Amino acid sequence: MSRFYRPILILALLFYGFIYLTPASAEEKSITEDSVKVKYDFNEIKVLYAAEFLAYPEAAPLKTDTVMSSVYTNLDPIHVMYGEVTLGTGGDMKEEFIRVSEGNLFTRGLSNGSSWDNYGAMDTENKIISTEFVTGKTLKGSSVVKDYSLGWKTIKLTRSMDKLGVMKDMTLYFKWDLMGSSDPFFEKLIGTVYKADLSSLKFVGQPEVGP
Repeated sequence: MSRFYRPILILALLFYGFIYLTPASAEEKSITEDSVKVKYDFNEIKVLYAAEFLAYPEAAPLKTDTVMSSVYTNLDPIHVMYGEVTLGTGGDMKEEFIRVSEGNLFTRGLSNGSSWDNYGAMDTENKIISTEFVTGKTLKGSSVVKDYSLGWKTIKLTRSMDKLGVMKDMTLYFKWDLMGSSDPFFEKLIGTVYKADLSSLKFVGQPEVGP
């Protein structure tokens, strides 16, 4: 990728709130008064890898005919930014992050778990990596905040890459238990598979390819 892209992407990460350059005083766990939110504070957050790309819907979403869904009749591409950060000075704790946006609307979250499928016996077979992100777990400043009061919303990012780590395919799928307050943007996303336009992929750093 072009060298000039690194500062541009770092500025974007700062703008979207994924990294925070002013260190906190200490690492600690704190719980808010209502005991709904749990916050973990860290004295340092570093970006190991960050990428962004456009993704297009593969098919029309399966929805009931509601006033809310009728607002979103077009199937425009979504803008995706994802990557990985280390938490704390030791660097042992890692989190993957994602942000999905369309215009001024966006949703974001941190990883809830990943699965790795090993390469097959044939050299032509790719590795499949799936990561589930949950929107109730986010980076805010230098803290990881967990708050699931707005429902369980997940973003599944599936990547396919060859043995050299070259990306071959990426798809996204969105799920929501429909609990919590109204979220028209996320409702628009559920039920549709989005496929990445790899020609739009830009990145800094090197993603992990698993064991």
